[in-house]
Amino acid sequence: MLRHRWTPWVLLAALVVAHFAMLARFVRGGYAAPDADGYYAQARMLVFEGRPDFEAESALQHLGMHWLEKADGRFISRYPPGLPLVIGAAWAAFGRGAALYVDPLLAALTLPAVFLLCLPYTGPWLALAAAFVQAAEPTANRHALSADSHTLTTLCLVAGLALLDRWGRRGGRWTALAAGFALAYIPLVRYAEAAAAVGVVAFLALVWRRAERRPEIPYVLAGALVPALGLAVHNEIHFGAFWRTAYALTGESNLSLAYLARNWSVYCQALLSSGVGYFIAPGLLGLLLMLREEDSRPFAAAAGLAAGSITLLYCCYYFAMGGAVGSLRFLLPTLPLYLPPAFYFLRKALPGATLAPGVAALLFFQGTMGQPSGLHALEAQASSAEVSAAAIRGLEEIVPQGAVLLGDRRLHEQLNFTGEWRLADDDALLPGEGRRRPQGGPPGGGPGGFGGPPGMDDAPDQPSPMQRGKGKDLRARYDRLPPPQRLPAMLGDLETWAGSAGVYWALTGDERTPRLPEGYELDVVGRIELPQPEQPEGRPGLGGRRRGPAGGGFPRRMGPGGMGPGGFGPGGMGQGGPGPGGLGPGGPGGGPGFGLSGEPITVYRLVGPAG
Repeated sequence: MLRHRWTPWVLLAALVVAHFAMLARFVRGGYAAPDADGYYAQARMLVFEGRPDFEAESALQHLGMHWLEKADGRFISRYPPGLPLVIGAAWAAFGRGAALYVDPLLAALTLPAVFLLCLPYTGPWLALAAAFVQAAEPTANRHALSADSHTLTTLCLVAGLALLDRWGRRGGRWTALAAGFALAYIPLVRYAEAAAAVGVVAFLALVWRRAERRPEIPYVLAGALVPALGLAVHNEIHFGAFWRTAYALTGESNLSLAYLARNWSVYCQALLSSGVGYFIAPGLLGLLLMLREEDSRPFAAAAGLAAGSITLLYCCYYFAMGGAVGSLRFLLPTLPLYLPPAFYFLRKALPGATLAPGVAALLFFQGTMGQPSGLHALEAQASSAEVSAAAIRGLEEIVPQGAVLLGDRRLHEQLNFTGEWRLADDDALLPGEGRRRPQGGPPGGGPGGFGGPPGMDDAPDQPSPMQRGKGKDLRARYDRLPPPQRLPAMLGDLETWAGSAGVYWALTGDERTPRLPEGYELDVVGRIELPQPEQPEGRPGLGGRRRGPAGGGFPRRMGPGGMGPGGFGPGGMGQGGPGPGGLGPGGPGGGPGFGLSGEPITVYRLVGPAG
């Protein structure tokens, strides 16, 4: 049976189904990941409004941390529309719940792409082993549930190179078109991974020598033209030039050799310890062997230069998650590119009967690396998402659609994608020491910004990830009012914005409301009990959000000093250095710790002078 030529394909299909089922088990009706709002809310707007940006309807309207103010006063996600288009298609076809299964499905589809990438150079059984390595990668699995774009980028790069290599060996216009489209879709998902084009250009240059392939090279370019033109038009409309991106609004497009010196060892550690692991050495040796042989040289050049250029670019970039685990997410698309040369080398180096036990031993050690802590992380992530889902369900029962819902940003980051309510941040309504800084920061999001060195956001010539002054003009009218008049003006504007749907306020735990002006009162209309988020073993900052400086996630209230420890201040989400946390140095980046605390939510209805 095991010698039948279709057996590896049957086992591959079983692996894909099992992998998707495993990931789907952790999907909930919400998310608790820091980047998700920039993708899922954008997907909703693309589907239901036909555009990826919005105009603020109120000076108090919630402006998510990943939404940036353009020159025309409208707000747009910092992320390009590639992933939101895919999420939006699933949403339009199968409903909002289906959108949350997109990343797990993309992760499962990456496995046959890895299989096909390896197949010509390793044979079906070793290609199946490579697919297993990809399925067992803990960081890839975690980001398949983090509602971000790394999974789709990985699929596009692996499938695009597999198609490109197949075209280079066998020809075919449709294969060339598909390869060009998949590879050019990458910058529509993540700008930085466009660096893989270096490897694609090298591949085409080497294939040019094959006279029978030259007439079909324009088909590769034609396939690439469709997403490339789409991105160019998007950038021209929203940022004023086809080459300009949302990062121009935050000054985050800079590269530096100083960053290279700082980040190089961290990324190397990430690849060796948590990424390719036991396959990094045979992968590099296999690349050298493949470059020596004419038949495999184009693929080796493409894979090696694509992986190397992406790694080098991120090493030169200012943004650093801190620690190997946090940094690895940026290199996720490169990890499968080491597998074909790794198994190619093992096939050459291990003669006859020693190949199977040698590969089995490597698979055992690689498959158990990061486990069971990887499963604990998935459980904590699902637990945190379940808290958000429970909050959504509870609010749907209490607050009518279209009503204004006051709350803190941490809650609104979890609600915004639903589009059910008009969300308003309650910062400005809170008195004295309870008031947090506006989303634009002081002047740009808090000292230390979003993962950079302390003081980064305060310096005018440094990147400002939270965008300095975002929404400042919207709030200016309140700043000009005498203090006694501000709160009545805000409440009146909220009532006007809400219309007949009403104004509601969601407060967590024992939070206090301000003293309301005469004629206003808050009536309790409901209380939502939330499940307690779990914490994976050994990482107290990964599960439920710990209160206090060491916990990740947004602090619920903070004093006039702006976003300090535990928020996006120095060391941001995790206090810096080794230790627990969510996004900052020492934390895992992009994991739980961002979501809700599990404290019950009390919902009030604002009753104004008119009743």
